[in-house]
Order: sequence, then C-alpha cells, then structure tokens
Amino acid sequence: MQEEVAAWLSPEDSTAPLAPEGPLAQFPPVTSGREGLVTQLPHDEEGATAAAVPHWQEAFSIASGLLGLMADTYDLTIMNVVRPSLEANFGKLEPGQNGMLSAAALVGAVVGQICIGALADHFGRRRAYVITAILICVGSLGSAFAAEWTLGVHIYTVLMFWRFLVGFGIGGEWPLAAASVAENASSKSSSWSLALVTAGGSVGSCLGPLVVIGYSAAGVDSDWVWRPAFGFGALLAAVSAVFRYSVLLETAAFQAQQRQRAQLAAEQGEMRPQKATTTSILAQFAALWHMRKSVLGTSGCWFLYNMISYGIGLFITTIFATRPGLESANLTLFTAVMQLPGCALGVAITKYMSMRSQQLLGLGLMKLCFLLLPWVHGELEASFVVRYWLCLLIFSLMGAFDGMGPSVTMFSIPGQIFPTQIRGTAHGVSAATGKLGAAVGTLVFPYLHSTFGVEAVMYFMAQICLVAMVWTWIFTPRYGAPELEHIAKLDPGASPERQAFLAEEILFGQQGKETYPFARETLGRV
Repeated sequence: MQEEVAAWLSPEDSTAPLAPEGPLAQFPPVTSGREGLVTQLPHDEEGATAAAVPHWQEAFSIASGLLGLMADTYDLTIMNVVRPSLEANFGKLEPGQNGMLSAAALVGAVVGQICIGALADHFGRRRAYVITAILICVGSLGSAFAAEWTLGVHIYTVLMFWRFLVGFGIGGEWPLAAASVAENASSKSSSWSLALVTAGGSVGSCLGPLVVIGYSAAGVDSDWVWRPAFGFGALLAAVSAVFRYSVLLETAAFQAQQRQRAQLAAEQGEMRPQKATTTSILAQFAALWHMRKSVLGTSGCWFLYNMISYGIGLFITTIFATRPGLESANLTLFTAVMQLPGCALGVAITKYMSMRSQQLLGLGLMKLCFLLLPWVHGELEASFVVRYWLCLLIFSLMGAFDGMGPSVTMFSIPGQIFPTQIRGTAHGVSAATGKLGAAVGTLVFPYLHSTFGVEAVMYFMAQICLVAMVWTWIFTPRYGAPELEHIAKLDPGASPERQAFLAEEILFGQQGKETYPFARETLGRV
C-alpha cells in the first residue's frame, strides 16, 4: 500500500493523468486549474488530512496550546499591571525606558519565533515545546528576584534582560502551538481547534490582574506585588513543561512526513533512512519565497494588527490613569473580561465563516470603535465621569471585536495554509513580523501620546485598521477544508521548495507563472 501511495503521489511521468488501481482508485487525478485542485478531492466524514490521530492526542495538543498561550499572554501583559508598582519603588519610567521595558519581551519573541519555529520543522515539535516552557520559567524567576543596581546596573535594565529571555521562550510557543494543534486536527476541525487555543490568550489577559488582586487581598504590599506577580508566571511555565514532557507526543503528521521522506530517499539509494529524517533549515527558509504571497499576507497583517493590539493594550493604565496596585489591576481586569465574550464568539463562528471574512469583520468593527473614542473623549458634551465610562466601555467593546476577529485569525491562518515541512518556519516568520509590529507600537505609543494626546493615537490606530483590511483583502487567500486537505496530501518526498510552490498554487491558482521554477510541472495527484 505504501508503495502505491508513493507512486501515486510522485509519478515519474506527470504529463498525463494516471488511472490508479486498487485502493487508490477513489482518488481521481488532479488536472490543471484551481477548480480541479479543490473539487476533485475525496472527503471522509471527518475531513481528515493525515494519518488517524487518537482523540486523546488531539485533546492534549489543544490543552497544551491553551495552557501555553495562557502563560504567554500572562507574561506579556503582566508588565501592564505591575508598572505602577515598579514606578512606586524605583522612580517614574522615562518614555524611552517605558517603551524599552515593554518591548524587551517582544524583541525576544521575534528572535524566538524565527529560531524555534525553524528548529521545530527540523527536529520536531515536542522537544522544542518543552524547551520553550523551561526558558519562560527561568526568565520569569529571574524577573521575580531581580535586584536594584545588580552588578552596577539599574533594575529596569536588569528586568529588560530577563524579559528578553521570557520573550524568547514565548516566541517559540506560537509556531509550536499552531503546528501541534493543526497537525493533530482534521481539516474541517482545525479552524475551531486553533481558535479554541487562542482563547487561552484571553484567559491569560485576565490572570494578571486577578493574581495582583489576590495578592493584595492576602496582604501583600502593593509596592512590592510585582515580585510574586512575575513568580506566578514561572509557576505556569513549569506546569506547562511537566505536562508536555509527560503526556504530549510528537505530531503524527511530522513523524509520517519524516518516515516517508526517509523511505523514499533510501529506495533511491541517496542516503540511509536514519539520516533522511530532516530537511535543511536553509531549504525551509528558501521555500518561503515560493509562498511569498501567502507569507506577505500572514506577516503583513500580523505586523499591522500587533501595532494596534500591543501599542494600545500594554498602556491601558497610561490611557486611563490609575494608581498602583488594586486600582490598576481592576482596570486591566475589566477590559480583559470584556474581551472574553468576543473570544467565545470568535470560536463559535469559525464553523460558519471563513478565517479571511472573520478577520475583515473584526478589523472593520475595531476601526469604528477607534473613530468613536476621540469623539466621546473630546467632543461629547457630558460630565467627566460619563465620558470616562463611555470611553472605557467602547475601549472594552473594541477588545471584544479584537477577540472575535484578528486575535483568532492571525494565529490560525499561518497554522493552516503552510505545508508540514515549513509550517513552523512560516508561522514563526509571520509571528515574528507581528512582534516587530508590536515593538513598533510599544515604542511609538509613549511619544505619540505625550506629543499629540490620546485622541490622535485613536485616529492613528483607526487608519492602521483600514490598512490591515486592505492588506487582508489583497494577500490573504480564500480557502477551506478542500484546499487544506490537498496541501496535507502533497508529495512527502518533494523538496520544501516544491511543496511550497504547489501549496501556493492551491491557494491562489497561479499556475503557469514562468517566474516559478516548477511552473512547467503538473501538480501531482491526490
């Protein structure tokens, strides 16, 4: 059977459709054109795209991703809660310090996403998954025990170092979670599964203020609450590491891909099977060029979106001025809880709406909220209290639309559309570009806010939403379960570059472009 599959997926003579025999007769040959790619695919009841995966393994991958993204979001947003506590102890942060302290974890995440995402495609998902959790645990402990003037360096600089290490681990979590969940789910359920994992991020946003409120209720001095708050992040990461090491397995799709490539290489006499289980990391990055439109879509949209979400989200206590401790925690908790209904709606509608449409809808509604905020803040004739609460309500509603739309789709789309051989690399590059946007947002916001005021910031973010919508319309592919099934069944013995080219053909139907090295080759059989 394996020989039949290999022959059917990798025919030597690809100039004419083949007529398979035996069990493979159910797979009709794929002809040219996009319609042929997406309408002649076989479908079983579950819409499976890979080898059968036990339900418990799929559930564990979702649970691991949920726990990981919950810890990640907690570690990224806890700075927003403890910033007043740090300033009460060590002096007010200058605009540059404020931006750099918030951006340190984001810069670390950029490096982690690119490096760990590529290594996961080379060595596998599971071991990298455990290492990222350990890195986050170490970085969080270092932040919790940071001391003023350690080695002659101010504590804000010390915290920047530890936050960078935390960010490096967090960066690896995103491509690993997406690859693990997508490869353990069917093509029809992958959208729902990936959207459910992103819910962990919304829960993590609530954890930060809840932890600070709990410590305050337990009698912890609000000026020193930042230490146990960072320490709780280490606890979450430690639990994630133990869980993954104990129960999580390598994804079946990755194992099958490597076994098949090794077998094909051994049959061709190129190398021994045990040495043919990985692809070149350079080849993985080179393959992205052959999916450049898809990469532009996932990376560009994520960059613009994170400029908004991080540029605004990490400075809530600055926009709505609060005192350190309980007051700032209550404000952050309120806005985070208001996002949860939108997140739940985002998970639910994945079964009825494409990821592309969901992204456009969420960005459009966010843009409306950003346009309303300056009017309510500066032009509405009402008392300060009324305007304050209206602004807070609209701001929270914007967060709900975020949770419903781009918060789900930015993570899910690159986890779905790229082939197994480059999924971690492509998701890592996309997420890293997004974190660059987050770093830009966190660095620009303090200066924009101090120079032009909060109203100018909101108008600026509304325009970024519009640009992101246009970018989505042009570069994000229209796809569904048939396209994902076809991508999952691409020739496992093909090079990453060829797989990437064929996947781009499936998504955008660009067959015949002479600029592609495989333009004269047929798309193979499914």
